Amino acid sequence: MFTGFLKDGVVVLSDDGYPIVESAKPEVPPYCKATPSYRMVGGRIIQSWAITPELGRSEAFEHYLTSQILSLDDDRALRYVVLFPVWDSNGKEYKTGDRCTYEMTMYRCLVDHASQPDCNPKDKPDYWQKVVKA
Repeated sequence: MFTGFLKDGVVVLSDDGYPIVESAKPEVPPYCKATPSYRMVGGRIIQSWAITPELGRSEAFEHYLTSQILSLDDDRALRYVVLFPVWDSNGKEYKTGDRCTYEMTMYRCLVDHASQPDCNPKDKPDYWQKVVKA
């Protein structure tokens, strides 16, 4: 067991201090963080945890919606083309399977690559495949 002193909410370890009672770090949901805190209780230093969001409510909602949109199968995705990211020509890293839109048409990336202005999905069939209804 560790021992120490509590100074301004921070534990300073010491061989002749108070016993420190640690608790297991809790399971943390996505986009949150766990922060430990300490307090003196009955001659012991007790550790507790606070779970707080790393994102604001609107940011978390946007992340959730984006994950749901990107997980749609092709037929459903084609109904919501406007919700998919527009192709970015500025060195964006695309991975095989990524989908994006170019001139309101959806494309799927065929090979991992970094985008370039002269490699748009419409003109590079070796990099991109037009997504069509099954």
